[in-house]
Amino acid sequence: MPTAQETPLLAKMGPPLHDDPSKQRAKIKRQWYRQLKSLVSLLDETPDRRLLDRAEQQHLGIRLLNSSSAGVDDSPYPEPEMRYFTPILPENLPISPCCPSFWTGKGASPHKSLWPPTPLPYPLGDKELEAYYDGWDLSALITSHLGTLHSGGFNSPWKRTDSGVPRRRGAIYCERGGEQQFLVRDVFDMFSKRKPHQILLMVSSHPIVEGDSLLRSELLAMTSYMKWKMRVMEREQSLVCPVMVISIMTPYKVRILQGHFDGVLNVHVSKVFDFAVDDHEPVMNTIIGYLVSIPHGDTALSTRFPILRHNVHVSDDNNEKDADEAKKEADKKEADKEADKKEADKEADKEADKKEADKAKENEMAETRASES
Repeated sequence: MPTAQETPLLAKMGPPLHDDPSKQRAKIKRQWYRQLKSLVSLLDETPDRRLLDRAEQQHLGIRLLNSSSAGVDDSPYPEPEMRYFTPILPENLPISPCCPSFWTGKGASPHKSLWPPTPLPYPLGDKELEAYYDGWDLSALITSHLGTLHSGGFNSPWKRTDSGVPRRRGAIYCERGGEQQFLVRDVFDMFSKRKPHQILLMVSSHPIVEGDSLLRSELLAMTSYMKWKMRVMEREQSLVCPVMVISIMTPYKVRILQGHFDGVLNVHVSKVFDFAVDDHEPVMNTIIGYLVSIPHGDTALSTRFPILRHNVHVSDDNNEKDADEAKKEADKKEADKEADKKEADKEADKEADKKEADKAKENEMAETRASES
């Protein structure tokens, strides 16, 4: 029990560090970053393992959610508590970006045919490599539909960037010599302090994968971009930085992975979508819905790790956005006040001009009466 003399000193110092939620959050963030960095290193050091089965995932501390092979994934979307992305359903898009009227005239093919693939004029002699480049074409076709969607009145908040521009330190977007080929073609980011979400559109030369297995390239891209985002968000409140991977495999197969790291890597895998069909419009609209997903969720995990916004350390170090918003609010109030003052001055000038005009009119009438008399 502190003495009467000690009590004011304790009150001035504040609660002990181990009871301070802001210190706990900072400690957790540093710990998770180190763990994620270690996972990226382990994946990077095993280029010979193209495919990771369930046992290898558990060994690496990866938690697979809602495995489609378990028969519990009737929809391509994860359970509500794991949703950091909500895809736009095809029926909620303003137009079908693959709509025939946007492609060709009457009687022609409704849209570019993908299947069967058109033979190359100069075959490469490597079927796996040719299928890989077919994936590049599919990736370009998917992103081209975003322009069609925009012309139909849909504005996506995502900013499309190249995988290497801006430079994302530590992000692994392509294979090295001797590894299985893969490439993150596009990165979609909001560059928002409150929404640390990212969407990766990637292509690999691996044939279709179903069930519980995960591609090393999928996990390597997901975790390395996640690690980069955690590093650049180190002074913000978010503890998790969700990443969606739209993974194009061969031949013309696509699946969606959604992941976040909270001490373990949680990954949800969708069913496989097949573009090797005569009419790919329905599946294209579904994939476009993923590409313009709504990012949300409590990335700060505020229910598990409370945020004390009155704490001076949080305000100074980890909550700069609140100060920015407060400044914006103050500037807005000042601008409104200045606008009101200008409006009042304008009204006063009008009133003065009116009085002066009335007085001039009265003087004129008085002079007229005097001249008549």
